[in-house]
Amino acid sequence: MLMVDRARRLLDASGFAYRDLRAFEVGSQHHLFRLVGVHDGKPYVLKIGRVGDPFGDAWDPHRQHLSGLKAEAQAVSLVRRVDAPTPSRILSETEPSALMPHLPGESGQSLWDRRRLDEQGLQDLCFAMGGAMAAIHSRKRPEDPGDVPDLPLPDFDPAKARLLHMDFHLGNVQVVRDRVRGMYQVRGVVDWVLCRWGPREADLVELSISVFRQLPAARGSFMAGYRRAGGLVFDQAQEKRFTLLELQRRLPLAPNEKVRTNWRTWIGELTS
Repeated sequence: MLMVDRARRLLDASGFAYRDLRAFEVGSQHHLFRLVGVHDGKPYVLKIGRVGDPFGDAWDPHRQHLSGLKAEAQAVSLVRRVDAPTPSRILSETEPSALMPHLPGESGQSLWDRRRLDEQGLQDLCFAMGGAMAAIHSRKRPEDPGDVPDLPLPDFDPAKARLLHMDFHLGNVQVVRDRVRGMYQVRGVVDWVLCRWGPREADLVELSISVFRQLPAARGSFMAGYRRAGGLVFDQAQEKRFTLLELQRRLPLAPNEKVRTNWRTWIGELTS
């Protein structure tokens, strides 16, 4: 209830007209609320940083929620050929929060968890996700990177850096069903607060850990979709490098011994 009161206070202070709001998700970085009865009839989402909680950026533990929201606003204004919920406005810098349109559909993770997707359906969705990632990576780093930070790498090359989502997984793609073909398609990509400029291979880590390791065929579908949309071939050595770094970081945080054992085996494969 306290978070709902806080959300109402931020909205009322901004002067944004709405009838009601409903909490619908708690993410690792933010609380999310869906607004009802907005003056233009469109769906909106209010995102509020989780006060007292770490931001969750593995590359910069000291990064703040406000920095993430500003980076998100810049990133989604740059992407083409894939929808993203452009923040309408940042409501407060002292209590980091942003108001943005709500994309229709449901997350790919929700469909998978509720068994609305079988393995073939997941492969088809991964093909579409490959196309979405290729669209994101088509944006080259400008001379002035703005609010989107660079990956802190000793060998960082601005000339080769592309826009990276850095949290690209089933839970962050909004999916709709193509009624003609009977397939699920990516409607848009959400939650850009961890975005960076850097090597394209760094953006593969989330899907590699959450999907490709368990279903290798999905990786093939994803890569086919990526290339079909104009994406360049990935550097396998770079991909191994980033996967290894992330597995080593996550190993102490593994949810159970089965996952921990799997990751240890994977680390051994990557270092052999």
